[in-house]
Amino acid sequence: MKILSIDPSLTNTACIIWEDGVPTVARLIGTKPSKVRYLTVAEKDAERLESIVRELTDLIDEHKPDMVLAEQSLGATQSAVATKSLGLVAGMMTTLASLKYGGAGWVFIRVHDVKRALVNKPHATKTEMVEAAAKVHPYLHEIMRGERSKWRGDAEHYADATGVYVAYQRMGQTLKGGG
Repeated sequence: MKILSIDPSLTNTACIIWEDGVPTVARLIGTKPSKVRYLTVAEKDAERLESIVRELTDLIDEHKPDMVLAEQSLGATQSAVATKSLGLVAGMMTTLASLKYGGAGWVFIRVHDVKRALVNKPHATKTEMVEAAAKVHPYLHEIMRGERSKWRGDAEHYADATGVYVAYQRMGQTLKGGG
């Protein structure tokens, strides 16, 4: 079975393709606001969302996953700007899911379930998440590793996308009576 797991964000959306439990493709969709002065913030955000949708749908079209999994935030953020960004991205993801884009089933996994799946703590730190994700598969360790054995700045996004996959797998085991 081919599964796409996503950590959605307006700035860095991490995507990992899993084939029969093995990560085979990892991609970061990064966006920055336009520098064009005459555009409003809303127009700049719309450009960023369009870029994410284009790259995400291209990835789905190319790899044809059977299932798409995405992290679903609980909506709590530390700033109004972050809350707005979260709402925009959540709307985009919900729209793609409602369209069943790519013919795949879509499942949203709550943030605390993602964290609990990797480190058994609903409020795990970024470092704890990255270190736990790196243990899942050598491929993930390699893409998240930076210079001098430190983690790359975008490693946290890949870690969350990994946690989405692991949480879904655990949900399946629970539904089957596996705990």
